[in-house]
Amino acid sequence: MTNLADPTMDVPIQLQPGGKVLNIGSGGTLNIDDGAILSYAGQQVNNGARNVTLTPAAGTANQSLVTLQLKDAAGNAIAVVTPIDVWLSDAATGIGLTGTTASGAVAAGASGTDLGVLTTKKAITSLTDATGKYILAITDTAKTGFFVCAAVGSKIYVSAALVAGNYG
Repeated sequence: MTNLADPTMDVPIQLQPGGKVLNIGSGGTLNIDDGAILSYAGQQVNNGARNVTLTPAAGTANQSLVTLQLKDAAGNAIAVVTPIDVWLSDAATGIGLTGTTASGAVAAGASGTDLGVLTTKKAITSLTDATGKYILAITDTAKTGFFVCAAVGSKIYVSAALVAGNYG
């Protein structure tokens, strides 16, 4: 028999108001159907992101800077630090890693922080800065037409293919 008075016990509760599935797990964590998470302790862990824009621009020689910005449903920037996974793909759908390795670094530029490399010069796990922004700096002498992909929560976002003009 489950002891409901023990807050450490995992006693999930599921509600389905208006088609959204809400799960309340142990410790009072509220999970909403799209993976957004709110904390009962009053600390905001949910970034509320409904979109991520990926905007490429030329950087220094042979470098492309791709700015990823978290946005809310109204298109406004969301100012909160958020974990993201970023990778380079050959596919417009974002499926798979690129078969081409960039000639130089693939890492955080002026905004955001890299936590670890998943695949050298192809995939990293990172954090946005406090403004909800992450800038990926790709150095590549071949100026490869990568698709830059980002996973935020349970959603994947893919840029247009980079072109030579996106590199300095």
